[in-house]
Amino acid sequence: MIERRTVSVEMRASEGRTISGYAAVFNQLSENLRWFREKIALGALAESLASGANIFAFWNHNSNLPLGSTRAKTLELFEDERGLGFELRLGQNQWDTFAHERVSDGTVQEMSFSFETKDASWEIVDGQEIRTLHKV
Repeated sequence: MIERRTVSVEMRASEGRTISGYAAVFNQLSENLRWFREKIALGALAESLASGANIFAFWNHNSNLPLGSTRAKTLELFEDERGLGFELRLGQNQWDTFAHERVSDGTVQEMSFSFETKDASWEIVDGQEIRTLHKV
């Protein structure tokens, strides 16, 4: 099952038509997701990133509006101690320009990502169910 999460983190656009920031952060509790909260463990994305799979950046998860991909080398993804970082090099088309302008002017300040859970654990902390994602 494909899941989506939105992250409010630092995202910036450069004059060189690049957007960069973090699509996910590690060891930070999410907002309430219905009846639970979750966090992503350090290293949870390493296997997926090392797989060589072509990973896309879409506008609003719409596969008809691709902004970049790892195979095309327009999307670079990396894991560090903070989370899943990215650098997206945009082209000159209408949607790329739109995305760059919305991030540049501060209209868009969040990023979301889709994933499939491969390994997770559950615990109750202060009466709240917490899911930790170990591999996505």
